[in-house]
Amino acid sequence: ARARGLCAVPYSRRGVSLKQLTAVNAALMNSGWLQSRCEEFNQAHAAEIRDGTEFEMKPNSYAVDMHLVRATTSATASARAQIPDAVLKAAGVPDVPEYDCCFAQLLNPAGLPVDYFVSHWWGHPFERTIKALRNLAEAEHKRIGKKSPDEVVVWICLFALNQHRAAEEVGSTPEQGPFNAALAKARHGAVMVLDERAMPLERIWCLFEVRRAADFQRPFRLVVDEGNLEEARTETLQEIGQRLRALRAFRASASNADDRDKI
Repeated sequence: ARARGLCAVPYSRRGVSLKQLTAVNAALMNSGWLQSRCEEFNQAHAAEIRDGTEFEMKPNSYAVDMHLVRATTSATASARAQIPDAVLKAAGVPDVPEYDCCFAQLLNPAGLPVDYFVSHWWGHPFERTIKALRNLAEAEHKRIGKKSPDEVVVWICLFALNQHRAAEEVGSTPEQGPFNAALAKARHGAVMVLDERAMPLERIWCLFEVRRAADFQRPFRLVVDEGNLEEARTETLQEIGQRLRALRAFRASASNADDRDKI
């Protein structure tokens, strides 16, 4: 497919390796840069946050999207001007792309075959999302034929969609979108990253992904910070259990109302 002159990587190959994810996470968190950007945003929008017209920014996927993904995947060189060179280097971010693209393609221009499709809530702390995936990779890499956890490749919508035109990429119906292609081709199925509140199961897109994984007869597992769900602390399991008992699909929410209606 072509978009504004760019030969786009197929959706099903827009994976990132655990080695790449670990580098991004370390660059953002160890430097304190992402946290400082969140604090600056919250100070600048303090009145709106108090009024409830703006959300407090935390170091989660929303912040990674705003401050790293959109900036580095833009063909406009000045878009990444606010990111320190040390952060870009530590995260392994290449030079400014010729065209706007997704982060996965920026890192892997030829694409990577995907091992696991990842379903997650963007509001979950980014560091904890990577921790859960790292523990999964450490437990499963030998079974799936990888020499190290770093070689495990995952598909995450934050990185796999061109965030400059995400609505266009998702398409008119969810069944025709990139999530379907990625789920169908993920070699070892799908994983859902859960927190104590089981927030992904309150998000309409996550519920759609669960259903499509079943439709494609793909393996599906739940993971937490500790790794596979059976490794979770007793307190975590109890909190998740309480949340699951109260969940109803028709109450599920979405950041975009149109998405909820389509699903």
